[in-house]
This record gives sequence, C-alpha cells and structure tokens, in this order.
Amino acid sequence: MDVAKPKSQHGQSHEPGKEPGFDSELDRKHYYLAHETVVRREKESSMGPISFAIFSFLNKISSRAPDYFKIPHDGVIEVGFRIEI
Repeated sequence: MDVAKPKSQHGQSHEPGKEPGFDSELDRKHYYLAHETVVRREKESSMGPISFAIFSFLNKISSRAPDYFKIPHDGVIEVGFRIEI
C-alpha cells in the first residue's frame, strides 16, 4: 500500500516527525529587534497615574523576545526608542 507524503509549500516532501523547511545554524544568524521604553508625560498625559503604574508593572515582568523565542543573545541587535504617553 502506498503512503502519501505531505508536501511543503515548495513542493518538497518531508518525512513524518521531521519539520519541513531548511537546516540552519541559529548561532550564525542575526536578529533585529525593537525595544521601546514607555514613559508618562508630566503634564497632559493621556493615561492616569494608577493605569500607568499597572501598565509599567506588567511591562517590567513581561519576558523579552530573545528569552521567549530562545534566540542566542550573541546574535541580537536591539534598536530602542522612547515613547511618551
């Protein structure tokens, strides 16, 4: 009995239990990430002090992208900017 092998988007069949795609070495890749720092304006802020305190707390305890996606720290290039609300 013939068993059909599923094909990937590029028409290449893959074996069951193996992920389709290409082999790559994650240690030799570079990842560009954005990092924003949110600060509250002293005057005419669009967010109240209690709401901003809760937002700041949740932002501090959130995991960073390299940790969540298990990206090697040597290959991360992080671009940061500051946002006032």
